[in-house]
This record gives sequence, structure tokens and C-alpha cells, in this order.
Amino acid sequence: MALCTQVALGFAPSYAGGIHDHGPHRAAVGHHQSPHRNDYSTGFLLPRQRSFKSLNQIYQFDHSPLGKRIPVLLVPGRAEEFQHNAWWKEIWHVANQDLAFNRYFKLYVFLYNSKEELDVQAEGLVKELKGRFGTLPASQPLMMVTYSLGGVIVREMAKDTSLLNKVDTMIAIAVPFHGSPMFDPEWFSEYLNPPTRSPLRRFWDRSLYRGYMFSKSNLTRGLNWDNFDSSKPQFQSGNNHPNQPSLAGDQACSTVQPYQEYPNADLIRQKTIVYANYLENAVTHPESQKKKSTIAKSISLPRRAVESVVPFYGFTVHAVLSYMGLQLANLPTYTPDDPQGKNTQLYRYNDGAIPVSSMLFLKPSPDPYDDDLWGLIGMSTVRNVRVFKGHDHLHIGEYARLKGNLVTPDLVHPEDGQRSPHRWIIHDLFKRMRELRVKAG
Repeated sequence: MALCTQVALGFAPSYAGGIHDHGPHRAAVGHHQSPHRNDYSTGFLLPRQRSFKSLNQIYQFDHSPLGKRIPVLLVPGRAEEFQHNAWWKEIWHVANQDLAFNRYFKLYVFLYNSKEELDVQAEGLVKELKGRFGTLPASQPLMMVTYSLGGVIVREMAKDTSLLNKVDTMIAIAVPFHGSPMFDPEWFSEYLNPPTRSPLRRFWDRSLYRGYMFSKSNLTRGLNWDNFDSSKPQFQSGNNHPNQPSLAGDQACSTVQPYQEYPNADLIRQKTIVYANYLENAVTHPESQKKKSTIAKSISLPRRAVESVVPFYGFTVHAVLSYMGLQLANLPTYTPDDPQGKNTQLYRYNDGAIPVSSMLFLKPSPDPYDDDLWGLIGMSTVRNVRVFKGHDHLHIGEYARLKGNLVTPDLVHPEDGQRSPHRWIIHDLFKRMRELRVKAG
């Protein structure tokens, strides 16, 4: 198969042109032909064509030449290679209806095998970026929109400074830059529940968690908590079980694990617009539990009971994330200063999978980041931060055209109005394009 034009030199408006100045597109005067023809328009995701051999590649959505438009690369989250309603497909549906967007931007998507290890996925992205965008001029910036695991792959790709320099902007949506305690099987399953909880419940939660994480080594390694905030203990082995961590009563024998900053971390932060989100729960908003009437509580009790007892096999994935969000909010953190793990609620702001402090890509700290939401935002050094309340890890990536409850304001910039998650992406891409146009003068 042959790949369409990569960096075709055609007529397209420069930054100096008006955003709604619609002029004719002329045919490309030259192009580079690749041995692959990777484009969504040929229907490569039809069931008969599903093949992992077609992954770890950058696909385009149409055959139109890039010209002088800004390339926007989507890097989706886990298990979105063949999903019918995948996040990246829905962004394309929204953008495809926006004539101004298509005049100034061209969408691409990097699809990878979610079952591969992180380093393999990152190597594939590096290879594809060099092949497709390696010859882009400095005046034509590359913008990236990443979601969840996709942002971690980009973080690993950014070790290549030459490629990172080509990226002007990265919108990072619910990206676990520092991983998540949820993907640390030892820490999460063994020390999630305080000693006061019944042994039966502790056994149940640990068993379900291990069953859920079974054979997902790529997640437990690639998304493991990196301990940037010095909150994760290193449990010392006991005498009875040399290979098992020990507890002296309810005290954990621990030392703080060292943290090593990621390569080019500060440069990544300078280019990143973070979309952070969190769920309200009894920890972040205790009064929310008291607002429901007795009748409403009684009606919802059976469903809530089943969801809490069978967290990984509940009614919906959103119910699971709500359950996990409360568990993360109550996660004990055993430190030398707090060996009993009484210092909980470090991760009370989370979306059911990722703590907000990880999404904000905060810098290393010798002490745990025990702060409220605005304190965490104030410590962030990324280019810009948007925070959305009430969205779980999947909501923030869903298509919201018909879901009015997902049209929401940004808590940090309420003056920007309110939009669905996908419309926020288009808004920020246009905003950055205008800034570049002004900068170019």
C-alpha cells in the first residue's frame, strides 16, 4: 500500500492570514511518496481488516495535502485501536464539521497495540514521527492531542530532543504523567484498605483487583506510580516471609523510594496544556452525601450495594470509576513520619483512575503533596491548566454532542465559557494558532 502526501507544498493560508479567510486550495506542487498508504478513509478498521500488523502507525483521515496547514496528531488511550466509539474517532467527527478547522489544521492519529510494552509503543511513535513529520519546516509546528496512556507514550517519545523540538503544543487529557497508585498492584491491593476494615472485605478487594490486573504487565510497569511526591513506601521484607512486605501490627516498615526526573521534563511542561478532571465524592465534597432525600437514598441503595460489593463487574464502567475514585481518595500513604498510614486523602482529587497531581505533571517533592485542588494547580508549571469537575476518566474522553451534562466550564478559566471536552480541544488549538500568528508578526 502507498501512503499519501506527507509534506506537500500546496497553497494554504499562513499565520498572517485571517482565521476565517476562505480562499481556494490549489493542488500540491510536489510530494513525498511513502511505501504505506495509511488513511482512515479506506476503512482499515472494518472487522475483516482488523490486524495488529496495521498498528504502531500514523494514519491520516483523508487524502488532502497538508500544504501549510498545522498537523494535529491524536494519540489515543488504551484499547482504542478498534473501538467503534473511540475517542479519536469522535474528535474527527467534531472537527470534520468545522470548516475553519479543516482549513487551518489537518488531523492524524497514531494507533498502537495496547498490549505492547510502553517502550515498544514509544519506539513506534518515534519512527513514525520521523518518517512523516521529520522534514517539517520550523515555521510549521506540530501539535499533539493526547489522552490517558497516549500522553505517557508521548512523554517517552519526548526523550528524543530533536522530535520534541518539533512539537509546539501538547494537549494532555487525563494523562498519568507520574502514573497512578491504581496500577501499582502491591501498594494498591495490599494497603488500600485500612486495618480497621474487615478481613473479608480486604480479601475481596484484593482478589478483584488482582483479577482485573491479571496479565496486564504493560500497565503495571508503564503506568506504575513513580513516587515523584515521596508518598510511596518501600516495604521491608519480614522474617517469616522474606519475599513479602511486612507490617509490624498496623505499622509499615518503610523507607522513601528515590525519584528520578524524566528526560526533558521541563521542556515538556512548557509545551503542555493539561486537561485535569476529578470526581466529587464524600472526601472532596462531604455535603454532597447529605443533599439526597431519604427516599432517594432508599431507592438507590440496592444498586449502590451491588456496585460496592462487585466493583469491577458493576452496572457500568462509570460506576466502577466512581467506586475506584473513592478508594483512591482514601488510599493510606505510609511514610517514615507516618508509619501507620494515617495520612490518607492525598489523592482525594482523582477521576477514578488518575490523581490530579499526576495529570498536572508536578515537579518532584521531598514531601507528599498534601494540598487542596487550588494548591495543586498553583504548583503546576505547565503552559496552561484546565480543570473539569464531575468528569471521570472516561467521561473526559467521550463524545459530548448529545450529552449536555458533559458541556462544562473550566474551573480555572470560567471566563472562557463552557464546552464539551472535544470542543475545548478545538478552542485551544485555534487559540494557540492565533498566538503563533501574532508571534510571527
